[in-house]
Amino acid sequence: MNLLIKIATQLYIFTAVSPIVIIFLIKKESCFCAFSLFVFAFVYSNLFLNCCLKKFGDESVECDFVEIAEPKFIPIYIAYFVVALSVNNDNILLFWIIFLGIFILIQGCKFSFFNPFVLLKFNFYEANAKNNTGANYRLFLISKRNIKNIDKISNLIRLNNFTFLQKDENE
Repeated sequence: MNLLIKIATQLYIFTAVSPIVIIFLIKKESCFCAFSLFVFAFVYSNLFLNCCLKKFGDESVECDFVEIAEPKFIPIYIAYFVVALSVNNDNILLFWIIFLGIFILIQGCKFSFFNPFVLLKFNFYEANAKNNTGANYRLFLISKRNIKNIDKISNLIRLNNFTFLQKDENE
């Protein structure tokens, strides 16, 4: 079961960077493949997060600062699009090497769960977590809510060490 969750998570991260492939496919005039990948990525991304919301959200975090994360991460994705557009149509091997490199780099980043296909439903935040040890760290928070009260954020589902999904009260 743990392996299945890891594979599902990797597929979610693939859908997050799939716009690079979609643009490359459109550039190669493979519009049907590009559209199919777009539909798959959109449906799977939303399905993945909604399935994660079925878990019991029993964690909470006290925060002293929360900010919207989208403005930080969208320029990163735009840079990936530039890479996809700059690779020559005939050099598919180079494209896949670059794509694999980007995919591997994103695996190690805290924003690996940032996915442009879920921006219609979810908000992405970065939060400074308060703790008793004196170590300051930032969490990546995915929520359907607009977070305005930053004292204590509850009903959290841990996706990895620094990424949480906030379960809505009525779910």
